[in-house]
This record gives sequence, C-alpha cells and structure tokens, in this order.
Amino acid sequence: MKDFTNDTLFEEIDNESLAEHHLRLVVDEKHQILYCELPKVGCTNWKRTMLQLIHPDTFGQMKVEDIKSPHGKKGEDGYKYLSSYPKEQQIFMLQTFYKFMFVRHPLERLLSAYRDKVQENYLQQNFVAKQLQEIASKDFLTEANVEGFHQFVKYLIAKGDNRKFGARQRHWGPYYHICKVCSINWNFIGKMETLNEDVEYVLRDMNVRDLTDYPKRNKTTNHSTLLKFYANMGKDNIRKIYELYKPDYDLFQYDVPSIFLDS
Repeated sequence: MKDFTNDTLFEEIDNESLAEHHLRLVVDEKHQILYCELPKVGCTNWKRTMLQLIHPDTFGQMKVEDIKSPHGKKGEDGYKYLSSYPKEQQIFMLQTFYKFMFVRHPLERLLSAYRDKVQENYLQQNFVAKQLQEIASKDFLTEANVEGFHQFVKYLIAKGDNRKFGARQRHWGPYYHICKVCSINWNFIGKMETLNEDVEYVLRDMNVRDLTDYPKRNKTTNHSTLLKFYANMGKDNIRKIYELYKPDYDLFQYDVPSIFLDS
C-alpha cells in the first residue's frame, strides 16, 4: 500500500524541529500502533488502553493513579512518544504503523478545555468573583463562569490562527494542527459522538480487541450546558470562532448548531 504521509512532516523530523508538544503520538511497538493524543477527546482513557497493550505483564501491577491518570506515565515503564525515537525510526513508524485518532465537536471541546484548564484561574483572578465566591449563589458563580468563557473566546478570536502553542494551549488548539491531520495517512479517525461503535471497530481493526479495552461511554457535554455557555455569546462571535476552527469543521463534517447563530 502506498504511503501518503506528507514530506513536510518528514522534513520537520529530519530537522529535529518537531517538538513533543507539537505532535504527541503514543507508540506501541509490539502491535505497531500510533495514537495521536488529543486533549479533551478521551485521551486519558486511550493512553490507559495503550498502556495495557504496551505493558500487559505489569499493567495490573501499576499504581492505581498511574492507570487512572496516565498523563505522567512516560518512559521505559510507561509509554513513549514518537518524538523520543531516532528520526529514522520515527519516519519508519509513520510509514508502516497503524495510525488513529479521535475527535469531537469543536464547540464541545473548546468549552471542555475552558472549564478544565481556564475557568478556575479566571474566577481566582476576577476580583468580584474572588471576594464573593464564599457567599455567592450558585447562579452568580454560573454567570461568572459564562462571562469568563465569553472573554476566553474573545481572546482566542483576537489572537487568531497562532500555531505556536505550549502544553496547555494544546487543549484548545485545532485538531488539524495538533495531530498534523493532513500530513499523515490515518488508518482510522473516530468521533466521540459515536464512541462506542468506533472503539469497537478500531480495536478489531488493529487486531487487539481481546488484548485491551476502553471504557464504554459517551461522555460528551450535554445540550443544556452548551446552551448555557454559548446561547448569549452573539452570532458574530460564534461565526468568528467557527472561522478559527473551520478546517476542523470541514475535515470532520461538523456544523454549528443553528440555535447558536440565531442567538
């Protein structure tokens, strides 16, 4: 089978300019699998699944926290990223290994990233919220959270398509850039919206269905929460944030819900 991996990616590897936070591909050498780690798209569970494949003999002996939250479980006893291998080996793996990733609706992921990585900091830095947090009503704190999210979106819009990002910014960076979507010949790209079916398919397609598992659940942001945070943002801001992530919408066939454009 012909490989269509983009030469530009090989050049980045050859020039040693492909930093770990630019492309995090978890490697399973034994089963020849590469998984692209996308924050806020079930990546913790996928790294746990990969750990079970990489270290089947010791997986059951690992500390609970390492299995439950495997983000720091890197190295010889854990998992390794493609960038830690010699560049010739990186290129070989990209050309021959099974490569997969998962995505979710960009608006859901953006909100999830804000609530996980930004929201608490915003409340701590906002003077009114900080002073009133202990006595404020639940409705007040919800309004402060929504206000913070709107400010965060405006910041992203003002910043524009800036492809230079660190580890934290990866949580809301575009899929197409974080996983070099158009530069890699992917064997499978699944969606959180059809998680259970897609997990079943990809594990069988990789011939590892009997060797590992993935928690079966559709954990996506519920509709009422999306409405709460997006409904009063204004259709101009919704359209601008759509433009910022337009390649992701186009590549993975997502739409902006019309209710947000009518707000």
